[in-house]
Amino acid sequence: MKLYHAPNSVCSQKARVGLSEKGLSFESVVLDLAAGDQFKPAYRRLNPNAVVPKLVDDGKVVIESSIIIQYLDDLAAAPRLMPDGAYPAAHVRHWLLRSLEIHASVNSLSFATAYRLGLMKLPREEREEIYRRIPDPARADKRRDLVEKGVASSHVDEAIRAFARVFRDMDADLAAGGPWLMGAQYTLADVNLIAYIDRLDRLGLSGFGVPAIPRSVNGWSVRARAQATKRRLRRLSRQRLCPQCVQPAPKRGRSSRANSPPDGLPAAKKPAKPAIQAAAIPAFFCNPDAFYRSA
Repeated sequence: MKLYHAPNSVCSQKARVGLSEKGLSFESVVLDLAAGDQFKPAYRRLNPNAVVPKLVDDGKVVIESSIIIQYLDDLAAAPRLMPDGAYPAAHVRHWLLRSLEIHASVNSLSFATAYRLGLMKLPREEREEIYRRIPDPARADKRRDLVEKGVASSHVDEAIRAFARVFRDMDADLAAGGPWLMGAQYTLADVNLIAYIDRLDRLGLSGFGVPAIPRSVNGWSVRARAQATKRRLRRLSRQRLCPQCVQPAPKRGRSSRANSPPDGLPAAKKPAKPAIQAAAIPAFFCNPDAFYRSA
């Protein structure tokens, strides 16, 4: 089994969490998205959307991270990540469906803030070439709008509203009494969401117009990160991973972005603090602090 992925891609992180949770060995093929590896003809023949991740299992290609983690759950019997019963399974699938909107929202906030810092240093013609290479015209227009306008883009307002709904519904699921979204069982719903919530926390925008992570979701996130870290470290020696996965991430102090908002966002009344304080940086995120160093 071969996984084509990128270290700081949230969808790649989601696939790696699924592989780790199921205990499946895989060959790692790391793409350099900044260099445009995803646009190369050989890659696009297998994934015309020019995105990661992509899973190849015995010559069969599986794309879209939510479909990949469902595929992985069907490959190995244990631990089962889809709950028994028609309604619980339907609820998990609903969270998987919602990941399309959640990913779009994380993408908007990332490119309007942290990723924008590096892209705006490029000459205008180089930025236009990047947009031109995106195969979906609507996605290219969105990328251009986010990078050129930053937080003034209407996509940012849409993302903020989307996360308000996500936090409301996660809080309701967690209020039912279990440590996980479906109660006592850790499921694909948890695998599906952890990378997105982690990214939002790392962007450090809470208090600058972006909804703060609720206490219940913060506690869930700490548990989910610890769960994935435990699973992955147990199986590290059996997997062929990229070098970034096994390098210790540097200690993350308070980001300067946590104290000053991106241009256009209102200043917080108090300096924003990362919502997730105590959890160690999990290795399955493939050294996500590189996200900030590259910006």
